[in-house]
Amino acid sequence: GDHRDLHSSLHDALPILPNGSEIQPAAQQILNQWGVLLKTYPTLTIEVRSHTFGVADAITAQQITRERAQNILDYWLTQGVGIQQLGFRGYGNLSPLVPSSAHLAQQKNERIELIILELPDR
Repeated sequence: GDHRDLHSSLHDALPILPNGSEIQPAAQQILNQWGVLLKTYPTLTIEVRSHTFGVADAITAQQITRERAQNILDYWLTQGVGIQQLGFRGYGNLSPLVPSSAHLAQQKNERIELIILELPDR
């Protein structure tokens, strides 16, 4: 397939605990697959974007999302992924997918996205 297929199939939302920054076992499986991919294609660059919604104040939200993204980065680094392939941003609660405080919306907004910045040379 072309790059677009790769992008859509790899654009994963990772399972996370509200207000926590631990990597869950279900998420580890996804991260392991990405880890293999990143090591296979050293020119592949991705950014981990973390968003939250459940936290009241913006500063705490920012901290939690940075921590989550950083944890994912650290996880990959221990697996031997090159630091130059990785970027991360914590968006706090500034960028909800669904503008609502309903529980279902909160679950959608509480997310981690893996975005491909640079595709491998073929």
